[in-house]
Amino acid sequence: MSELWIHISKIYEKNWRRIILRRCAAWVTEWSGKIRRNLPVKIFCFTCLLLLAVCIVTYGLIAWMMPVTYQADRNRVLSEQAESLIQELSKTTLSACGPLLEKFASDYDAQVSILDETGQPVAGTKDLAQTEEEEGRVTFSQIQTEEGMTLQTNESIHITQTVATPFSFQGSQDVYQLMVVGRIRGVNQAMEALGKLWPWLLASVVSVSILGSFFYARYVTRLSRAMGELQGANEALRRDMEREREMERQRMEFFAAASHELKTPITIVKGQLGGMLDGVGVYADRERYLARSLQVMGSMERLVGELLTLSRMEGEKVRRGIKPLNLTDLLTACVEEYTDLFAQKEQTLHVSLAPDLRVPGEWNLLSKAVCNLLTNGAMYSPDGAELFLSAREEGEQIYFSLENTGVHLSEERIPHLFEAFYRGEGSRNRQTGGSGLGLYLVKRILEYHCGEIRIRNTAAGVCVEVWLPRTNSTETTTSC
Repeated sequence: MSELWIHISKIYEKNWRRIILRRCAAWVTEWSGKIRRNLPVKIFCFTCLLLLAVCIVTYGLIAWMMPVTYQADRNRVLSEQAESLIQELSKTTLSACGPLLEKFASDYDAQVSILDETGQPVAGTKDLAQTEEEEGRVTFSQIQTEEGMTLQTNESIHITQTVATPFSFQGSQDVYQLMVVGRIRGVNQAMEALGKLWPWLLASVVSVSILGSFFYARYVTRLSRAMGELQGANEALRRDMEREREMERQRMEFFAAASHELKTPITIVKGQLGGMLDGVGVYADRERYLARSLQVMGSMERLVGELLTLSRMEGEKVRRGIKPLNLTDLLTACVEEYTDLFAQKEQTLHVSLAPDLRVPGEWNLLSKAVCNLLTNGAMYSPDGAELFLSAREEGEQIYFSLENTGVHLSEERIPHLFEAFYRGEGSRNRQTGGSGLGLYLVKRILEYHCGEIRIRNTAAGVCVEVWLPRTNSTETTTSC
């Protein structure tokens, strides 16, 4: 039983480890993804790691270079001062050199010994037992004082040895050698102190890195956000300029076409009036051509009225005349106004309107748009055709459509139907076509009312679809 329990415990332990590893991996993946997607966090982590690396490398170089630099400088100083000491010793005797050696040892923290020709010390501050020598550095594990006491050290003391050139005391022909040994125990103590302080140094490095990274990330993020906003503003300005240039181009094309459309009836009326005044040919029948001139002037008056309507909508920055209106009543009034037109062509208009459909709009403009659609429907449908007008709610919009039967449009012409002075029947005859501003004016009026319009072919004919925003009885809208 105990073996079974141990086996089950091992299985649970393995499963628990797998669960922990999976959760840790998922947590790491999730946070790494967040860091990659978050610019401030990414900058913070990168800057913090960079500062930590720089500080660690800096303190590592200090810990590594300080003994080397100190030792090199120590060698140079001891070499120079040893030369000076030899010059002073050459002016004194062996018995009187003790104070000079003690002063030198005290000033430069060194042991000084004078060796005879056999290599035995004859004077000095201490006797040292040498155990190792490498590249100008010697290590002594045993120090013997002048009194003959030998001191054992637990660890080797690294020293710098300077062996001077042979010299002689004053009044003596014997040749001696000066050995100067400089200790570097001080720098070792500094390294020990630095080793004790490393936790505090590490804590300060981490703290400074985190704080510096935090403020740097905030500054860079703020700068990046400002640059992004500036780029966004520049892009918006560029789009506005392009849109303004396009509008200016369209405006110039529109006025060029309008000038042409106005010039044609003026030329006709001018020719008719001149002929009637001169009594030339057929123009002698003034009654007939006065009526034709009046008809042409009526067409020109309607064209000028449409141009004025477009100009007014272009000039208004705020839609001042917009207020809630009953679209059902407006459509009903327009249908009653054009009943005679449909009767003349023996056409049947089927009307299906939902009650109390309210939209924000200007009555006169929307009436003109609806009347233009009804006129086009009657004009471009054959005699005896059926037309269907319907209106209903669709969510937050009001939808109404006018479908006429017995006629279809080529798919190539449909995109151009809303262009100014474009005639769908393809001629320039005002008897078979209008001014060419009808659908263009309808589209501009609907855009003025935040609406949309679309024309498409159906199985029975052509359908015009319109969407307008829905409103309540008290809401007033001045902008889309």
